[in-house]
Amino acid sequence: MPLKRFCVWVFLLAFVVRFGIVLATGQLGDLSRSEMERVALSFAAGRGLADPYYDATGPTAHVGPVYPILLGLVFAAAGSGLVGEVVKQLLACGVSALRCALVPWAADRFGFDEAVSRVAGILSVFWITALDTETKGDWEAGVAAVLLLLATVAWSRRPLAGLNDLQAGKRGLFWGVLYLLNQIGRASCRERVYA
Repeated sequence: MPLKRFCVWVFLLAFVVRFGIVLATGQLGDLSRSEMERVALSFAAGRGLADPYYDATGPTAHVGPVYPILLGLVFAAAGSGLVGEVVKQLLACGVSALRCALVPWAADRFGFDEAVSRVAGILSVFWITALDTETKGDWEAGVAAVLLLLATVAWSRRPLAGLNDLQAGKRGLFWGVLYLLNQIGRASCRERVYA
């Protein structure tokens, strides 16, 4: 089977597995909100990036700005009730499935044997590191993983030294947006400081 078709099958299988888990666990109607979602709801309501806690606290830098804006757009379009939650979870399952589909493609780009890329793709379907993150869409890890995987493959073969100023600027801008999207680095720093 050609790689492109295999990646499509991996995407479809991963999506079915993840959304099946959503349905089997009953989390589809779960409207409990994380800090990220509360900021997104605030953004959707026109109050800006604010109110990460249960009480109104005003503008915040508690979470990075990119994902709450994206999530806020989903809530603005689909609402903050059950329909918005279903759309959010469908998108989360889709992003997670996209990450799975990119695994065999990335393995192929890095020069791994075809069998290795196929096994990696199949394993990625069932490798769910954080169930809520991959199926609920409450946090940005799924989107960050897809973008990091794409960036790593795209830029692994071209060193920084070979770039002109415009290319280096575009790459720096992309990594800056990625940093604003991904909270993992800041969270691990906070844990080390307060541990």
